Amino acid sequence: MAQATTTLQNPAARNNSSNYVAWPDMNHCLFQGRLLFPDKVNNNQGSFISVTVVTTTKKGDEGTSIIFNSSDLVEKFDAGWLVPGRRLTVVGKLAEVRTSYLKQGEVISLKRPEVKLYDGSIAEFGALPKSANTAR
Repeated sequence: MAQATTTLQNPAARNNSSNYVAWPDMNHCLFQGRLLFPDKVNNNQGSFISVTVVTTTKKGDEGTSIIFNSSDLVEKFDAGWLVPGRRLTVVGKLAEVRTSYLKQGEVISLKRPEVKLYDGSIAEFGALPKSANTAR
């Protein structure tokens, strides 16, 4: 995954472009939205939860998908805390932003932009949707 970077130069070698070093910036993000799709994934290294939260940036838009994976949420998922429609506050470090993809050489726009996070987690569990029959 690509990371945003800052380029720093050694002041003693300003005329030599080979001395540039790219360091990741501190790109921590916080989003509030509704849980669209939690999915438990099992692999040979254990289990993790793939989380998609949709946040609305302006009135009437399709929203933006916030996507991250977390092995720390397996117990919450198994206990029924990750109900689609639940309001969540998620935090993480910006890994990638995507608005389109290539399909057979043609650029296809996504229905909603995607923001992928690494080291993502749920900072706060908010209200359950009205359709949920149990309160937490």
